[in-house]
Amino acid sequence: MTSIDDILEQQTPSKPKESMADKINEIRNLVMSFAFIAMGSLMIWPLTFKADMLLDFSAWQRYSFGGICLFYGCFRIYRVIISRKQASY
Repeated sequence: MTSIDDILEQQTPSKPKESMADKINEIRNLVMSFAFIAMGSLMIWPLTFKADMLLDFSAWQRYSFGGICLFYGCFRIYRVIISRKQASY
């Protein structure tokens, strides 16, 4: 005779296991996110990070490219977090 717990266990769908390729892809996305954030920080604050070679660009170029890099890096982190939440459902 089967118990109610056995029946409920059979009816609940099991979560698909995360493959190694998915884990590597997530790590790659995080590393690239931090690379974009680092590049954006270097472009916006070159003197703080002792990157004097970036002063050859105009302030407008540095701030606009740095802002785009920071925004894109944060967006990529957001995408990793959202995909992680969806995978846990």
